[in-house]
Amino acid sequence: MRRYSIAPLELIVAARLLADYVGDHDFLARAVSAAYYALFRAVCVGVADEWFGADEIARNSDNWRHMCRGVNHGDALRACKNKTLLRELPQIFSDFTEIFIKLNLDRNLADYDPHIVFSLNSVLQDIDEAERAFLGFEAADSARRR
Repeated sequence: MRRYSIAPLELIVAARLLADYVGDHDFLARAVSAAYYALFRAVCVGVADEWFGADEIARNSDNWRHMCRGVNHGDALRACKNKTLLRELPQIFSDFTEIFIKLNLDRNLADYDPHIVFSLNSVLQDIDEAERAFLGFEAADSARRR
């Protein structure tokens, strides 16, 4: 398994902890955001690893860090919506992108709509889906992630 400076599974754990504050809509919104960022972080690290390598030397380079930090949410979302590209990839990537798209929308609501109210059940479902999507992404053949 890859090493991440901010590990997606740690973000999933953080999301679960935030969701434990039942009844506090602000914490539920932060949990949704953390679940999305687990997937976004996996994409960012995946891109940097493909360009510069996944070893310790590569990951300590300025180029790797710049690439990892340079992934744009909008570009990642557009790539996830590219049906032509997805038809060429294994199902695991279609599953990942479907969840990524849903969580991106929910994350935008959570972060920018002060009136949004999430239910505990929907947040826990988002977290579970993010975890499944990440584990599938992580287990996929690295050549197919390109």
